[in-house]
Amino acid sequence: MAYDVDTWLVAMLLTKCLSYICFVSLAGGIYALGLDNFVAKRHSDFAALQSLFPFKLFLFVLACFGLLLSAAALLLQVGAINQNGVRGMFDWLMVQLLAQSNIGGGNGLRALAFVLLGVVSLSPATNKRALGFPRISTALYLLGLLCFASSFAYLGHVATQSSLARVAIVLHIGAVGLWLGALLPLWILCWRQEAGYLLPLMRAFGDYGWWIIATLVLAGGYLVTVLITSPSHLFSSLYGLMLGTKLLLVMCLLALAASNKFILVKRLNEGRVLGLRRSIGVEMILALIIMLVTAALTTFTGPMEMAA
Repeated sequence: MAYDVDTWLVAMLLTKCLSYICFVSLAGGIYALGLDNFVAKRHSDFAALQSLFPFKLFLFVLACFGLLLSAAALLLQVGAINQNGVRGMFDWLMVQLLAQSNIGGGNGLRALAFVLLGVVSLSPATNKRALGFPRISTALYLLGLLCFASSFAYLGHVATQSSLARVAIVLHIGAVGLWLGALLPLWILCWRQEAGYLLPLMRAFGDYGWWIIATLVLAGGYLVTVLITSPSHLFSSLYGLMLGTKLLLVMCLLALAASNKFILVKRLNEGRVLGLRRSIGVEMILALIIMLVTAALTTFTGPMEMAA
C-alpha cells in the first residue's frame, strides 16, 4: 500500500493531537486530585473525593497510551522520510539518527513525562486516609510537567527562538495542562455530586485558576509577539489565520472561565449545578478544538510561511 506525504502528515497530526490530549488530561487530572485532597483537609464533610477515586486508573491508562504515542511520533517521522510504507517506519538506522536530533530529544522528553505522570497517577495518596500528595509524588509531577512542556522547545516553532521564548513556551504549556486538564474531573463531579459538595472545590479551583490563567495569557501573549511580527500577518497567511483562530477560541474559553467564577459557581449556593456543568462541557469542546488547531499549526505550516 502506498503512502504519500499528505498521509504521513495526517497521521502525525492525529498523533500530536492525541498526545496533547493525554498530557493535558494527566496534568490537569492529577492537579484536580491534589486540589481535591487539599480542600478535603479543610472540610471534614467534603465527599467529592471518593467519586474521583476510579479516575486514577483512567489517568494511568492515558499515561501508557501517551508513551506509545511518543514512540509512534518518532516512527512516523522515519516513515515520512523513507516513503516506503509501514516498513519504512522501522528503518532502525534512520530511527537512531533521528533519535539524536531535536525530534528524538523532544519525543524522548514526552515519553519521560508520561512515565513520570503515570507513576504519580498511581500514588496511594488519593483516598481519605492519605490526604495530599507526598513530596516525592509532587516532585515527580512537577518534573513530568517540565519534561513535556520543554519538549516544545525542541519540536515547536520556538526551537530557533531566544531562551526567553523557550521559557515562555514551557510556562504556557504547563499552565494549559493545569487549567484545561482539570475540566474533565470537575465536569464528572458536576454529574456525581450535589451542589453543596462541589462548592468548596470549585471555589478553590477558581482562586488558584486565576494565577494559572494569568501565566498562560502572559506567556502566550509574549510568544505571539515573537512569532507574529506584524498584525497583518494574522490575515495574510495560513499560519496567521490558524493562530488567529486559536486566539479567538482562547478568548472564548477565558470568557467562560470568568462566567463560571463570578456567576455559575455562586449559583451552587442555590443548588443549581446544571449551568456550571454545561459551561464546563462547552469549555472541554473548545479545548479539544484548540489542541487540534495547535497540532495543525506545528504540522502543516509555520512562521516561515509569513516571510514567503
